[in-house]
Amino acid sequence: MDLSATVATAIKTGAMAALGAQIDVAGAGATLALYATTRPAPNGAPGGPALVTVTLDYPCGSAAAGVLTLADTEFAQILNGGEAIWARLLDANGTWIADLSVGTQAMHASDPATAECVIASTTLYTGAFLALIGAQIAGN
Repeated sequence: MDLSATVATAIKTGAMAALGAQIDVAGAGATLALYATTRPAPNGAPGGPALVTVTLDYPCGSAAAGVLTLADTEFAQILNGGEAIWARLLDANGTWIADLSVGTQAMHASDPATAECVIASTTLYTGAFLALIGAQIAGN
């Protein structure tokens, strides 16, 4: 099916709004954990500890123009330094929602599949703190 850019964006925006609703379905306390391990099969064992786990705000954000822009979060301490490769979204009950590739805006512009979760820098340092400010999940 060939779709106009307007229709394609509307579909992506709808999908991102649905993702936001799923993140919020269990109430406050959903999380986004970033990993430096090889991305597993969907909802598979992560293969190592998270670099950092950030508690998302409630509601988690808003969808527009084909992306879910996450609400700014509180700071979370980075427990394990490394290069963030993928992220896992869990709702407040710990139920798996999605696994996402992690990358920068430049990576997303080059190849959207390499950066479904767009952050400023993928390099994280042990002991530092991370807050999601303007972070986005992009509908590809």
